[in-house]
Amino acid sequence: MEYLEIFHDFEVDYLELGETVENPYMDETIIYETHRSVISNGFNEEVLIEILNEINISYPNLKVILMTYEEGM
Repeated sequence: MEYLEIFHDFEVDYLELGETVENPYMDETIIYETHRSVISNGFNEEVLIEILNEINISYPNLKVILMTYEEGM
């Protein structure tokens, strides 16, 4: 959340978040492995919703764009 405070200080209007998926087939190896690692460490839809809720409460004017694959979570 420390980055969000910086975004807020610089009046950033939009935040693009990439949602992790099990098969990010269009991404390069580093991003692919990162997705797999994040999921294996417990990241799931519930965690994502908690994060989005926290952002919404703390930074209500920040618009979030959620990027994912068709399969999503």
